[in-house]
Amino acid sequence: MSKILIVEDDTKILRALAMRLRAGGYETLTASDGISGVSMAVRNRPDLMILDINMPAGSGFDVLDKLRGNPDMPLIPTIFLTASKDPEYRRLAREVGAHDFVEKPFVPMDLLDSVETALNGWS
Repeated sequence: MSKILIVEDDTKILRALAMRLRAGGYETLTASDGISGVSMAVRNRPDLMILDINMPAGSGFDVLDKLRGNPDMPLIPTIFLTASKDPEYRRLAREVGAHDFVEKPFVPMDLLDSVETALNGWS
């Protein structure tokens, strides 16, 4: 069973994502800010991360940067999630090698498809 870390500061979205992913057969780990997201990733080594971009205590980009700067951490496929319409975020997500960039509100099945593609296509 693949382990997915969701780092999202909106508790309703966090719970809904975790429920949807568990129903899809995934194990979920959750964190509500950047610092706890980094800590959770280091301790649990998820197979995939879904990172909100704008959060307290570090953005999704900050989380990914800290993890990639840790030589003991493997590369983890990442999907960024945001309510922002700022095109700069999409560009940055591509630049850092994110698997996907999903805008809120999102279609849950589309996000599940992105998760499956990231997990099956990551090498």
